[in-house]
Amino acid sequence: MLAACIASAAAMAAPTYVAVPLGSLGGGYTVGNGINFSGAITGDATLADGTARAFVHSGGILIDLGTLGGK
Repeated sequence: MLAACIASAAAMAAPTYVAVPLGSLGGGYTVGNGINFSGAITGDATLADGTARAFVHSGGILIDLGTLGGK
């Protein structure tokens, strides 16, 4: 019984988190707003000219998703 309790406690241990440097789209602002079970991070960032863009960071790559207007 004691072994089952110890195994159960180990299975419920707190998850481990790692800070991931997201990079930049050329501007001075990048922030992650969400993360899915696959580890893809979504957020928004600015371009060098200050234009705000949505992004997804997956597999170590920051991908510019553009704007809702498609620009």
